[in-house]
Amino acid sequence: MRYELQAGVVLDADKVRIIHDETTGGRRASANPAQQALDLNPTPRKPWEGVHPKLTAPFNLRLNATLHAKLKYLATIVPNVSMNTIAIKAIETEVARLLAQYDKP
Repeated sequence: MRYELQAGVVLDADKVRIIHDETTGGRRASANPAQQALDLNPTPRKPWEGVHPKLTAPFNLRLNATLHAKLKYLATIVPNVSMNTIAIKAIETEVARLLAQYDKP
């Protein structure tokens, strides 16, 4: 048995298909000693590694009425800004700060 990637695909465990190798008559081909075993399901080091950057995930945010009113007001007076973009920028800043502080290799 040998493994083959579909054309134009970067190694991804979901896109690997098994092809029966008739050239060896069902016997195992001699392995190259320099070749290492393929890990078809590598585990990412961080939960966000390997996640598509344009994929979005829903997250409910509960704000008190005062903060919600301020956020809504800002979205109406600042050009090209929405409540969502303000919240995302603030969350990204805080997440980066917390990762720098607590995420040690």
